[in-house]
Amino acid sequence: AAGGAGGGSCTSLALSGPQITKTTHAGPAPTMTGGLIVDGTYLLTAMDKYNNTSGANTHRETWVFSAGTFAVIGEDSSSNPTIQRVSGTYTTTYPSGNTFTLTITCPNSGTQVSQYTVTGNNIQVLSEPTSSDQEIHTLTKQQ
Repeated sequence: AAGGAGGGSCTSLALSGPQITKTTHAGPAPTMTGGLIVDGTYLLTAMDKYNNTSGANTHRETWVFSAGTFAVIGEDSSSNPTIQRVSGTYTTTYPSGNTFTLTITCPNSGTQVSQYTVTGNNIQVLSEPTSSDQEIHTLTKQQ
């Protein structure tokens, strides 16, 4: 695997799944409703942009959730494709809310707060819920 930005030692996950293209929608993102995140391996299966925003890059992502920890490997198709590996812990406000907080411990420490919805085998994560540039990544649990 290629090196590049993003901590090669954070996870040994293999990158899998298709490159996903972003789809643009005219209106705002749907309201996120939260839910129980089931441990397992998830692949990125859709990326949706809202409020007529768009993005040209495609992505591949593999996520693993296990006992309050997460690991992700992702690839962005920019002109200089990079593979990123990130890991840490996560919490949600389920069952009383729709907030999803990643506490990143590798490659650097940080926190990312998003909103989310669980529907069947899918987790939809809304990044930047207060921005007009709203993007939802749909992760689908692998059987």
